[in-house]
Amino acid sequence: MVLNGAYLLESDGTAEFEDAAKALVPDLALVLTLVELLRELMERQAIRRVDQRDLTAVQVEQVGATLMALDERWMSYASTFI
Repeated sequence: MVLNGAYLLESDGTAEFEDAAKALVPDLALVLTLVELLRELMERQAIRRVDQRDLTAVQVEQVGATLMALDERWMSYASTFI
């Protein structure tokens, strides 16, 4: 068997999607956990900068919009892969 993208290919060229998905679950869980940790770190950093008044009003709006978009995308990924 050879891992090719999201499929395990048998020597005769047939793909076993379920086996490939099972093989990738531990790796995917690790990646999603790391992405979540980075998202939380970015959010905390943004909140700290807002509280310290390091940002202009425009930057605060941009940070808020970015964090909301990131949260929406994260929820989409999490519901798809978890």
